Parts: sequence; structure tokens; C-alpha cells
Amino acid sequence: TCTNCRWMEANMFPRPGIASLIDGRFVKVELFTDRPTAEDARNQELQKKLTKTVALPVYVVVRPDGSPDRIFEGGTRDEAAFAKFLKGS
Repeated sequence: TCTNCRWMEANMFPRPGIASLIDGRFVKVELFTDRPTAEDARNQELQKKLTKTVALPVYVVVRPDGSPDRIFEGGTRDEAAFAKFLKGS
């Protein structure tokens, strides 16, 4: 139900400059944390462990060992800022 999450999914991820950075480089995973279910409670604990926050949206690049590489908190309309996050620079 996160409005900013839905906006990012509909408006940021499809942008050619962003999609080209994600496709083939990352595996997108949605971690639902805002429903009143036991699964979401576990997901929220994982989010908190990885990011130290339960704020939504939050985007995490996770290393193969499961540790966070970089974190982007919040939604944005700034394509360059989100691209910078994806590039790791």
C-alpha cells in the first residue's frame, strides 16, 4: 500500500536509463512489509537488519553473501540520483 513504492515501480523503474542499469545486472525482489501478516513481519525484520530502518520505500543492493552493499532510502523523482545509486557511485 506504499504510495511512493508504487510510484517508483510505475514511473522510475521503466525509464530507459534506469531499466538499462537494472536489466541483466540485478535481480529485483519485492519484500512486502506493510501487510498485517506473519510473513510481512519477518520481511520487516529482514529489512531492518539490512537497512537499519523500516521506512518505505527503501532499496538495497545486496552482495552474494547477503550483506548490504548500498542503500537508497525513500522515493525519488530524480533519475540521476537513482542511477547513481544503481551504479554504486
